[in-house]
Amino acid sequence: GKKQCILVGHDWGGSVGYGFCSTYPEMVSCYIVCNLPHPQSIKHEQANSWKQRLMSWYMLFFQCPIIPEIFFTHDDFSILDGIGKDMKDPNLEEVVEAYKYAFGAKVCKVNIFNMLFNNSIPSFAESVTAAINYYRCAFQYPQLSKAILKKVFVPVLSIFGTADKYLSIEAARGTQRYVENLTEDYVDGVGHWVQMEDANRVNKSIEDYLSKSQA
Repeated sequence: GKKQCILVGHDWGGSVGYGFCSTYPEMVSCYIVCNLPHPQSIKHEQANSWKQRLMSWYMLFFQCPIIPEIFFTHDDFSILDGIGKDMKDPNLEEVVEAYKYAFGAKVCKVNIFNMLFNNSIPSFAESVTAAINYYRCAFQYPQLSKAILKKVFVPVLSIFGTADKYLSIEAARGTQRYVENLTEDYVDGVGHWVQMEDANRVNKSIEDYLSKSQA
């Protein structure tokens, strides 16, 4: 029965959130986004900055068919062990296992020999290909993002950890070109999963922002 919400997003969820704000601004009283510059700002930096291009190397790799799925599922999703360490979550082992379970780690067994020599195509959990397809579609259908991700007039709080390995500070600062009412909060020395790495700092930023905006 509610007509409006306070929307919060991170990374790809942050991109979806920006699209929602562009499409249904009347439904969002304010938008809080963690470590995700406006997607058009990311594209701008990728086109004009070698720094962001190098930080986005994996996005090009993900355009390949099948190989990214093999890379992602290799050795019981060992890539998630490395990503988990970056999150600095106190319950690291449980968190990583939860991600592996969600991606179907126990059922995604890839026989590379059969694939190469017996013309056998490996099957992956749909969640793996679905996740990688976000990156494929972002590159292969740019006209769709331009149509959806327009300038945002919903009030936005952008919380950005400056030690992000994948997204540059320049891309974060460029968000102001695409958001009419933007509040920026940079968290020094914290990485991509800012809401997990420094939860207290992020929660305080959100609380302060909401108390001022609703005063």
